[in-house]
Amino acid sequence: MEDHTGTCCKFNHNGSSLIVSYNNDTIYLFDTHDNSEYKHKYTGHRNHDTVKGVNFYGMSSEYVMSGSDCGHIFLWNTTTEDIVQCLVGEEDGIVNVLEYNPYSPMIASSGLEHCVKIWIPNLEEETEL
Repeated sequence: MEDHTGTCCKFNHNGSSLIVSYNNDTIYLFDTHDNSEYKHKYTGHRNHDTVKGVNFYGMSSEYVMSGSDCGHIFLWNTTTEDIVQCLVGEEDGIVNVLEYNPYSPMIASSGLEHCVKIWIPNLEEETEL
């Protein structure tokens, strides 16, 4: 981690964890009460071209989410580190910022396109990973 630059960090819902996104395509989760190495590592997205935000999702921070240089939105299970969702966020661009609504299952995303997109769950079709 010493050779890479942190691009964003966020505390979880109760401040016990901190996620940090680095420009080496890796997100690390740290325990804020323990000065040891990271507790979890999330990979699969691309973070080279622009600064990417990182965030938790869920009332108890059950998921970690990040945009990507490939235009996708990635969601990982916080505990298992598995990718549980990968959405096409930008057709020809990059997703830089993701924010969640703490009162409803809603995500706002923005990137190089000149708009903000609102995401809500639906059951029309399952996403294949």
